[in-house]
Amino acid sequence: MKSKISIDRPNSHILLNGDEAVARGAIEAGVKVAASYPGTPATEILETIAEASKDFGIYAEWSINEIVAMEVAAGASMAGADQLFQ
Repeated sequence: MKSKISIDRPNSHILLNGDEAVARGAIEAGVKVAASYPGTPATEILETIAEASKDFGIYAEWSINEIVAMEVAAGASMAGADQLFQ
């Protein structure tokens, strides 16, 4: 089943909550790596990106803590990939 943020229907409307809208914005901005950690206040952003990751070729990772997630995002940035760290 496709994620609702993966749906591509021009001139149509889809109701998203705030975290889903942020995830869709990140995907449209070209993010290729997304990293987060358990307990972050915006958990649903990475959950939504992970759900749609196969449709868009995004690497999504839950890291053990904040520093590891930041290091994953920093490594992606150094390699030239657009990334999202939350």
